[in-house]
Amino acid sequence: MAAPPTALGLAIGRLGCAAAGCCYGRPTDSWLGVYLPDENGVWMMRYPTQLMCAAANLLIFFILLTVERYGVRRVSKNRGWPFDGFLALLFIALYSLKRFGMGFLRQAGAFPMIGPFSWMHVNALVGLVAATALIFWNLYQKRRRKWHHESNES
Repeated sequence: MAAPPTALGLAIGRLGCAAAGCCYGRPTDSWLGVYLPDENGVWMMRYPTQLMCAAANLLIFFILLTVERYGVRRVSKNRGWPFDGFLALLFIALYSLKRFGMGFLRQAGAFPMIGPFSWMHVNALVGLVAATALIFWNLYQKRRRKWHHESNES
């Protein structure tokens, strides 16, 4: 249940990044560009990755809140959550997906490691693959237990 507040806290924290001028984006001529400084005080049109991350984290917060409310309604009908820890794994998967996408727009700390992918991309992919694999594995285990239980009853 700590996943939604964590996403909200990360959204608020990214506003602090915007105020501090850290986590800045790559220079751009895109319509998304905002006149922002980098850590050395060099001002230019950049992707506002701090604000984009804040908006994405806020979206993740609302998605998690919706899923949580849906799960609470299912508990009252004796169906419950798919498994314990589902909301936390969903948060990790969504956050990793956001982080992977933002890695292409960020300049701060985005040093190429493998082709166009930085360390941020690699970490995000590891988190996304691990969380998704754990979600599917737990869903499979629950279904397997259900099949086993049904076959023992008949």
